[in-house]
Amino acid sequence: MEQKRAHNIDWDLVAKDMAGELSASEHEQLSHELSGDKDLLGQLNQLWGDTKYAQEIKSIDTDKAWTKVSSEIHQNQHKHISMHWKKIVSVAASLIIIMAAYVLIKNMVPNNKLLQVLAQNEITQVELEDGTLVDLNIGSSLQYPKSFNTEIRNVHLNGEAFFDVARNEQKPFIIETQNLKIKVLGTSFNVKANALNGDENVSVSSGRVEVWHMGDHVVLEKGEAANFNLEANLLIKSSVTDVNYNAWKTREIEFEDVTLTEAIAVIQSVYHIKIEIDNEIKPDSLMLNAQFSHDDLEHVLNVVCQTFNLTYTQQNDKYQIQSVR
Repeated sequence: MEQKRAHNIDWDLVAKDMAGELSASEHEQLSHELSGDKDLLGQLNQLWGDTKYAQEIKSIDTDKAWTKVSSEIHQNQHKHISMHWKKIVSVAASLIIIMAAYVLIKNMVPNNKLLQVLAQNEITQVELEDGTLVDLNIGSSLQYPKSFNTEIRNVHLNGEAFFDVARNEQKPFIIETQNLKIKVLGTSFNVKANALNGDENVSVSSGRVEVWHMGDHVVLEKGEAANFNLEANLLIKSSVTDVNYNAWKTREIEFEDVTLTEAIAVIQSVYHIKIEIDNEIKPDSLMLNAQFSHDDLEHVLNVVCQTFNLTYTQQNDKYQIQSVR
């Protein structure tokens, strides 16, 4: 009678149950078949629990593994039930040990754990596991996985960063900001998300970049930019008009027929300072032509002020530009 009950059990259903794929009707059928053998049911319950735990690791092909177990079962059905069940338990237990060991290793070395880097007081460079380099501007943060083990390389950015993405045509690189999704295969570009007003900008230095905002989509080539305006909820493609868009990283600054107002805005952004101009000075009427390469702030301010016969004073992190008395 014991042998008859074992032969009546649908082992394919057992394998599907361990893989978590049983329908309600199949589950009822399997429960009925197992109800006559409490010892067998208890051992299967143990296997079920261990298997469901191991299924948290998606990379394990449980279907394939348990198909192998099922194959062993069917090939040996001519043997006595005790030997038949012993073989099943042996194969299944070996599989579960492998699964459990894999789970333990994955918990000890969490490759999928999200890491976060915050550039607090200086520009910070992050090298991702695929070789991609990310330069974070001060006050910006990047969230990324320790290892890219899915079909895409996905990171999250708050603030401003320059990306030099390692090319991989089989695994696109995707950056998510508060409002945009930026997709590349391998290229270099600057992303700026303005935390104050929600506006965002993507400026491409090389390669090809796709920028998405909900249903809107633009494709950018070298020298092109995408500007997102939060208030208007618009994504607009244009040419890169700001030659200093990544000066915060390169420390290469170029002023060609720009107003003093525009020049001061760039200097504040690059050196992370606050500059105020006295009311009697009309900065929009003063045009500046100058270039700077890795110069310190004092040199830059001296050149700007001497050009217009101005001077400046410093109080803590605040600078005041004044007319020469």
